[in-house]
Amino acid sequence: HLPDFSTDAWRDQVEALRRGASLLPDDLLVVLVGDMVTEEALPSYSMALNQLARDHEGTSPSPWARWLRGWTAEENRHGDLLNAYLRLSGRVDMPAVERTVQTLISNGFDSGSREPYDLLGYTSFQERATRVSHGNVARLAEQAGDAMLARCCRLIAGDEARPDTVPVEGADRCEPLSDRAARARSSELGEIAAERGPLGASPVATLLREPVEVGADRGPVGADRLRGGVPG
Repeated sequence: HLPDFSTDAWRDQVEALRRGASLLPDDLLVVLVGDMVTEEALPSYSMALNQLARDHEGTSPSPWARWLRGWTAEENRHGDLLNAYLRLSGRVDMPAVERTVQTLISNGFDSGSREPYDLLGYTSFQERATRVSHGNVARLAEQAGDAMLARCCRLIAGDEARPDTVPVEGADRCEPLSDRAARARSSELGEIAAERGPLGASPVATLLREPVEVGADRGPVGADRLRGGVPG
Protein backbone atom coordinates (compact mmCIF):
# COMPACT_ATOMS: atom_id res chain seq x y z
CA HIS A 1 0.00 0.00 0.00
CA LEU A 2 3.08 2.26 0.11
CA PRO A 3 5.67 2.80 -2.65
CA ASP A 4 7.74 -0.29 -3.37
CA PHE A 5 11.36 0.84 -3.67
CA SER A 6 12.42 -2.52 -5.09
CA THR A 7 10.64 -1.71 -8.38
CA ASP A 8 11.54 0.70 -11.16
CA ALA A 9 8.22 2.48 -10.67
CA TRP A 10 8.99 3.72 -7.15
CA ARG A 11 9.39 7.34 -8.26
CA ASP A 12 5.94 7.34 -9.84
CA GLN A 13 4.53 5.74 -6.70
CA VAL A 14 6.11 8.37 -4.43
CA GLU A 15 4.76 11.14 -6.68
CA ALA A 16 1.29 9.57 -6.48
CA LEU A 17 1.52 9.42 -2.68
CA ARG A 18 2.53 13.08 -2.50
CA ARG A 19 -0.23 14.16 -4.84
CA GLY A 20 -2.77 12.45 -2.61
CA ALA A 21 -1.22 13.87 0.56
CA SER A 22 -1.31 17.39 -0.89
CA LEU A 23 -5.12 17.17 -0.88
CA LEU A 24 -5.40 16.54 2.86
CA PRO A 25 -6.59 19.44 5.04
CA ASP A 26 -4.32 20.54 7.87
CA ASP A 27 -6.72 19.50 10.63
CA LEU A 28 -6.84 15.95 9.29
CA LEU A 29 -3.04 15.85 9.30
CA VAL A 30 -3.07 16.93 12.95
CA VAL A 31 -5.27 13.93 13.78
CA LEU A 32 -3.06 11.64 11.71
CA VAL A 33 0.06 12.80 13.52
CA GLY A 34 -1.69 12.20 16.85
CA ASP A 35 -2.69 8.68 15.74
CA MET A 36 0.88 7.94 14.68
CA VAL A 37 2.37 9.24 17.94
CA THR A 38 -0.09 7.06 19.87
CA GLU A 39 0.95 3.99 17.86
CA GLU A 40 4.64 4.77 18.23
CA ALA A 41 4.31 4.90 22.04
CA LEU A 42 3.82 1.12 21.92
CA PRO A 43 6.78 0.28 24.24
CA SER A 44 5.05 2.08 27.12
CA TYR A 45 1.76 0.25 26.59
CA SER A 46 3.48 -3.10 26.21
CA MET A 47 5.38 -2.64 29.48
CA ALA A 48 2.17 -1.66 31.28
CA LEU A 49 0.30 -4.72 29.99
CA ASN A 50 3.13 -6.93 31.14
CA GLN A 51 1.69 -6.40 34.64
CA LEU A 52 -0.93 -8.88 33.47
CA ALA A 53 1.28 -11.15 31.37
CA ARG A 54 4.17 -11.26 33.90
CA ASP A 55 6.44 -12.38 31.09
CA HIS A 56 9.72 -11.73 32.89
CA GLU A 57 11.90 -13.66 30.42
CA GLY A 58 10.05 -12.52 27.29
CA THR A 59 9.27 -16.07 26.15
CA SER A 60 6.60 -17.21 28.61
CA PRO A 61 4.14 -19.75 27.14
CA SER A 62 1.25 -18.42 29.25
CA PRO A 63 -1.85 -17.30 27.27
CA TRP A 64 -1.59 -13.66 28.39
CA ALA A 65 2.11 -13.50 27.49
CA ARG A 66 1.54 -15.03 24.07
CA TRP A 67 -1.34 -12.64 23.40
CA LEU A 68 0.73 -9.63 24.49
CA ARG A 69 3.66 -10.53 22.23
CA GLY A 70 1.34 -11.03 19.26
CA TRP A 71 -0.50 -7.77 19.99
CA THR A 72 2.82 -5.91 20.30
CA ALA A 73 4.04 -7.27 16.96
CA GLU A 74 0.84 -6.21 15.21
CA GLU A 75 0.73 -2.76 16.81
CA ASN A 76 4.35 -2.16 15.80
CA ARG A 77 3.36 -2.49 12.14
CA HIS A 78 0.75 0.26 12.54
CA GLY A 79 3.29 2.79 13.74
CA ASP A 80 5.73 1.80 11.00
CA LEU A 81 3.08 2.25 8.30
CA LEU A 82 1.91 5.68 9.43
CA ASN A 83 5.48 6.85 10.04
CA ALA A 84 6.50 5.85 6.52
CA TYR A 85 3.47 7.54 4.96
CA LEU A 86 4.03 10.82 6.81
CA ARG A 87 7.75 10.79 6.05
CA LEU A 88 7.15 10.30 2.32
CA SER A 89 4.27 12.79 2.16
CA GLY A 90 6.45 15.85 2.76
CA ARG A 91 3.63 17.42 4.78
CA VAL A 92 5.10 16.91 8.25
CA ASP A 93 8.24 18.01 10.11
CA MET A 94 9.36 14.49 10.98
CA PRO A 95 12.32 15.45 13.24
CA ALA A 96 9.82 17.31 15.46
CA VAL A 97 7.49 14.31 15.44
CA GLU A 98 10.33 11.96 16.36
CA ARG A 99 11.34 14.22 19.25
CA THR A 100 7.74 14.14 20.44
CA VAL A 101 7.66 10.33 20.36
CA GLN A 102 10.99 10.07 22.19
CA THR A 103 9.78 12.48 24.89
CA LEU A 104 6.51 10.61 25.30
CA ILE A 105 8.21 7.22 25.74
CA SER A 106 10.96 8.64 27.96
CA ASN A 107 8.41 10.21 30.30
CA GLY A 108 6.71 6.87 30.78
CA PHE A 109 3.05 5.92 30.91
CA ASP A 110 0.64 5.73 33.83
CA SER A 111 -2.86 4.35 33.30
CA GLY A 112 -3.91 5.91 36.58
CA SER A 113 -4.43 2.67 38.47
CA ARG A 114 -2.54 -0.34 39.77
CA GLU A 115 -5.70 -2.44 39.59
CA PRO A 116 -5.41 -5.08 36.81
CA TYR A 117 -9.13 -4.85 36.01
CA ASP A 118 -8.76 -1.12 35.43
CA LEU A 119 -5.85 -1.88 33.11
CA LEU A 120 -8.08 -4.21 31.11
CA GLY A 121 -10.70 -1.49 30.95
CA TYR A 122 -8.18 1.11 29.83
CA THR A 123 -6.87 -1.18 27.09
CA SER A 124 -10.38 -1.83 25.81
CA PHE A 125 -11.19 1.89 25.71
CA GLN A 126 -7.88 2.67 24.03
CA GLU A 127 -8.22 0.01 21.32
CA ARG A 128 -11.76 1.09 20.51
CA ALA A 129 -10.81 4.77 20.43
CA THR A 130 -7.92 4.17 18.04
CA ARG A 131 -10.14 1.99 15.84
CA VAL A 132 -12.71 4.78 15.59
CA SER A 133 -10.05 7.41 14.92
CA HIS A 134 -8.30 5.40 12.18
CA GLY A 135 -11.66 4.63 10.60
CA ASN A 136 -12.64 8.29 10.58
CA VAL A 137 -9.30 9.31 9.07
CA ALA A 138 -9.79 6.69 6.34
CA ARG A 139 -13.23 8.08 5.53
CA LEU A 140 -12.10 11.71 5.47
CA ALA A 141 -8.94 10.92 3.50
CA GLU A 142 -11.04 9.19 0.85
CA GLN A 143 -13.36 12.19 0.67
CA ALA A 144 -10.32 14.46 0.23
CA GLY A 145 -9.00 12.28 -2.62
CA ASP A 146 -6.14 10.40 -0.90
CA ALA A 147 -7.04 6.77 -1.66
CA MET A 148 -3.66 5.46 -0.47
CA LEU A 149 -3.99 6.86 3.04
CA ALA A 150 -7.60 5.72 3.17
CA ARG A 151 -6.56 2.13 2.43
CA CYS A 152 -3.77 2.22 5.04
CA CYS A 153 -6.00 3.59 7.81
CA ARG A 154 -8.83 1.21 6.94
CA LEU A 155 -6.47 -1.74 7.33
CA ILE A 156 -5.24 -0.47 10.69
CA ALA A 157 -8.81 0.09 11.90
CA GLY A 158 -9.61 -3.51 10.96
CA ASP A 159 -6.63 -4.74 12.95
CA GLU A 160 -7.70 -2.70 15.98
CA ALA A 161 -11.15 -4.32 15.98
CA ARG A 162 -9.74 -7.73 16.95
CA PRO A 163 -7.83 -6.95 20.17
CA ASP A 164 -10.59 -4.51 21.15
CA THR A 165 -12.70 -7.43 22.42
CA VAL A 166 -9.96 -9.32 24.30
CA PRO A 167 -9.73 -7.09 27.41
CA VAL A 168 -13.54 -6.96 27.73
CA GLU A 169 -13.87 -10.74 27.51
CA GLY A 170 -10.98 -11.15 29.94
CA ALA A 171 -12.66 -8.92 32.53
CA ASP A 172 -16.00 -10.68 32.02
CA ARG A 173 -14.43 -14.09 32.65
CA CYS A 174 -12.61 -12.86 35.75
CA GLU A 175 -15.53 -10.93 37.21
CA PRO A 176 -17.10 -13.84 39.14
CA LEU A 177 -13.78 -14.41 40.90
CA SER A 178 -13.57 -11.04 42.61
CA ASP A 179 -15.64 -7.95 43.34
CA ARG A 180 -12.67 -5.86 42.15
CA ALA A 181 -13.95 -6.26 38.60
CA ALA A 182 -17.26 -4.66 39.57
CA ARG A 183 -15.43 -1.79 41.27
CA ALA A 184 -13.30 -1.33 38.14
CA ARG A 185 -16.45 -1.18 36.02
CA SER A 186 -17.83 1.63 38.20
CA SER A 187 -14.57 3.62 38.34
CA GLU A 188 -13.98 6.72 36.29
CA LEU A 189 -12.82 4.87 33.18
CA GLY A 190 -13.38 7.97 31.13
CA GLU A 191 -10.57 9.64 33.05
CA ILE A 192 -8.43 6.51 32.98
CA ALA A 193 -8.94 6.24 29.21
CA ALA A 194 -7.65 9.78 28.67
CA GLU A 195 -4.22 9.80 27.08
CA ARG A 196 -1.49 10.30 29.73
CA GLY A 197 1.98 11.77 29.28
CA PRO A 198 3.10 15.05 27.68
CA LEU A 199 3.60 15.26 23.95
CA GLY A 200 6.64 17.47 24.36
CA ALA A 201 7.14 21.18 24.00
CA SER A 202 6.39 21.48 20.27
CA PRO A 203 2.78 22.45 19.45
CA VAL A 204 1.21 19.96 17.06
CA ALA A 205 0.48 22.75 14.62
CA THR A 206 4.19 23.38 14.10
CA LEU A 207 4.67 19.78 12.93
CA LEU A 208 2.84 20.46 9.67
CA ARG A 209 4.17 21.60 6.34
CA GLU A 210 2.40 23.21 3.43
CA PRO A 211 0.88 20.87 0.83
CA VAL A 212 3.79 20.14 -1.52
CA GLU A 213 4.09 19.87 -5.24
CA VAL A 214 6.07 16.81 -6.30
CA GLY A 215 9.72 17.57 -5.66
CA ALA A 216 9.01 20.89 -3.92
CA ASP A 217 9.22 21.89 -0.26
CA ARG A 218 7.39 25.07 0.64
CA GLY A 219 8.42 25.21 4.28
CA PRO A 220 6.49 25.00 7.55
CA VAL A 221 3.01 26.33 8.09
CA GLY A 222 2.90 29.39 10.34
CA ALA A 223 1.03 29.11 13.61
CA ASP A 224 -1.13 32.12 12.67
CA ARG A 225 -2.47 30.24 9.64
CA LEU A 226 -3.56 27.26 11.72
CA ARG A 227 -4.91 29.17 14.72
CA GLY A 228 -8.62 28.66 15.05
CA GLY A 229 -8.69 25.85 12.50
CA VAL A 230 -7.03 23.11 14.52
CA PRO A 231 -9.03 21.41 17.27
CA GLY A 232 -7.46 21.53 20.71
